[in-house]
Amino acid sequence: MIEKAKKVALVGERTALKNVIDTLKATGNFQITFHKSSTNPLSNEDADLKKQYTNELNRVSGVLNYLKANNQAVNITYHNLKNVTKKQKQIENLLTEFEQAKIDATNLQTQINLNQNSIQALQKFRDLPVPAHLLKSTQNAFVLAGLISAADFTRFTNDIDTKDFIYETYPTTNKSLVVVMTGEIENQPIAETILDYNFTPFPSYYEFERTPLAQIDYLSQENLSLTNELTKQAQKYQPTAEQVELLKVYHDYLLNEIDTLEILGSTIQTKLCFVVHGWIPARIANEFTTLIRETDKNIVVTIQDATETDTPPALVHNTPLIAPYNSITMMYGAPGRNDIDPNPFVAFFYFLFFGAMFGDLGYGLLLSVITAVILLVKRPQGGTRQLIALFCMGGVSAALWGLLFNSFFGLNLPTFMMNRTIIDPLGNDATLFFALSLYLGVIQIMVGNLLNFINQLRLQQHVVAWCKGLPNFVMFVGLTLAFPSLIQKIIPLDYAAVNWFHPLMVPGLIVTLVGFAGVVLGNGIGHRIGGYMLGMFSGAYKLVNYFSDILSYARLFGVGLVGCVIAYVTNFLCGMFAGAGFIGIIFGGIVAILFHALNIALSLLSAYIHNARLQFVEFFGKFYEGTGTPFVPMASKLRYARIQNDTRK
Repeated sequence: MIEKAKKVALVGERTALKNVIDTLKATGNFQITFHKSSTNPLSNEDADLKKQYTNELNRVSGVLNYLKANNQAVNITYHNLKNVTKKQKQIENLLTEFEQAKIDATNLQTQINLNQNSIQALQKFRDLPVPAHLLKSTQNAFVLAGLISAADFTRFTNDIDTKDFIYETYPTTNKSLVVVMTGEIENQPIAETILDYNFTPFPSYYEFERTPLAQIDYLSQENLSLTNELTKQAQKYQPTAEQVELLKVYHDYLLNEIDTLEILGSTIQTKLCFVVHGWIPARIANEFTTLIRETDKNIVVTIQDATETDTPPALVHNTPLIAPYNSITMMYGAPGRNDIDPNPFVAFFYFLFFGAMFGDLGYGLLLSVITAVILLVKRPQGGTRQLIALFCMGGVSAALWGLLFNSFFGLNLPTFMMNRTIIDPLGNDATLFFALSLYLGVIQIMVGNLLNFINQLRLQQHVVAWCKGLPNFVMFVGLTLAFPSLIQKIIPLDYAAVNWFHPLMVPGLIVTLVGFAGVVLGNGIGHRIGGYMLGMFSGAYKLVNYFSDILSYARLFGVGLVGCVIAYVTNFLCGMFAGAGFIGIIFGGIVAILFHALNIALSLLSAYIHNARLQFVEFFGKFYEGTGTPFVPMASKLRYARIQNDTRK
């Protein structure tokens, strides 16, 4: 349901603006309107305060990130959000404690990473039996150690005269050599020609008094000790749920204060007065006026209906079962001022189509159970909650269609549960499924035209409604009656349910032709003869567009059939593997899990996207503009807090 919004103007003394903003936020039902010309620089005091809040917010965010706080909402009144500063001392102690824990943990992790990097660098030199501190050149002698392949070292000794220095080689496990060369300092350039033979020198910055292998063992033991210390520290500084909630509330308090200061700089102000414009739900108009007067009796409150030139925000309220489908509508656009709420109709058709494309009892139950657990345990909020709830109800639809298809993870249900298959998409009923998909499209387009006709009457566009809207609806009423028998003429459908429609075919065709004639004749109404003739041609051409629209619903059949085929092939392969004994059963089980999981993911994605596309193009195109803006009340963009107030109905 789209609720009516009223336009509000508040005028009062500038000194009361902050209190007014807090009151407006506390209602949870006021959307402020900003004006491009109403920018006011903050006072030095407010600018410094904003900077202080921003720094403190970064500090709290860092601690919450360290604590890996989830995004679970905290329900709180605006009054309690503002009063969180009464626990400032406790908050400061928590921040100081966890900041120090974060620093200590960062230092420990940094040392672990440094040690791990050293271990990785030393691995190639693990067969070197000489301590690192002995591999240092002196004033009179040089030392050069490193790794080289046996073939490259042979080339080096054949090409270079090595009589002026001595060397030792140590074989490694990967068939390379660790070479240590030493000699008088003046012969170092000759020895360094080994660098041209793919020689990897031992890093000169290592000074430990152990062999590389001993150093690797030492660093590994140190990392084990540091990891244990890190674990103990994490356990020691494990916050309670109450502490995390307090920090979340404080985080959003700071966010709210910054927002208030930004609003102060974006409202119309003079030296003495302020003006605030916005929108409220019409149902709270009297209560809103009383609340503002209680805040400051000198404030002038003006509430009026939207004019023709206004663009009021869309206040959409629906039942819990319909609300998740609002996310689909909002992807297209919020309802405009001339739109009717499409969500109840989107909910019905989206639910119905989702199951047709995802039809399997096992898949549907699994999806519903998983998403229901997430909703109950994780308690996501906002758009995430709507999406998960959408999938949860989609799982129910898939399970119901799965009963029609007699499919449980691609297998037939036991006969005591389902003794016959109502629709077999992979068998003789494939054509029935295809025809049913198109018929569902005819019904949805008919409903779209009906909503268009009703909306035109609501807007008092009577000529357009009766001459253009009604004929389109009548045409699809007739097509709905005649379609089953018509499609049987093209595709053999020997089903009793189809035979029921035979008596309706002729009346349906007559109604369809009457409606089509009305579309052609009425489409040019309101134009002169030239425009009228062009309108008639455009009306006739609609038949082609409608034919294309109906064929678009074949995607219900296509996506649903692909899912059935993948499930069937998966089970067929598993049956083949199962005949190979115990190993085959294990391998078949792995294949079943992987391929069914892949099928669920692909079917879920396809059902979500293709279903939305049918709503946007074939359905919304008939009656819905979606050119509005959503109602976004003040204090609704906090990260964790959800403002609860008695004025919010």
